[in-house]
Amino acid sequence: MFNVDKKGDVYKFSGEIDIYDLEEFHRILDELLPKETILLDFKEVVSMDAAALQLLVSFRKSLPKKSTFKIIGLHPSLEKILTISGLGRYLI
Repeated sequence: MFNVDKKGDVYKFSGEIDIYDLEEFHRILDELLPKETILLDFKEVVSMDAAALQLLVSFRKSLPKKSTFKIIGLHPSLEKILTISGLGRYLI
């Protein structure tokens, strides 16, 4: 289970994002699509499973070229997952 808090232009996520949260996670990401700058703070996200990571990468790849996408904070455990999986190059 995860939480999200919007602070200005930053969407701050916390908790764990897994396959059971995909529908809600997808809905939140879809809300961001009209924005040119997308800032996600995952400093308090302790884990994401493969399904959530796949959704995030797919979302990132679907953005228009003019969009700016940044993850501005990573929990050390999530950073490790992104590094080991090689997904960091798409997301950070």
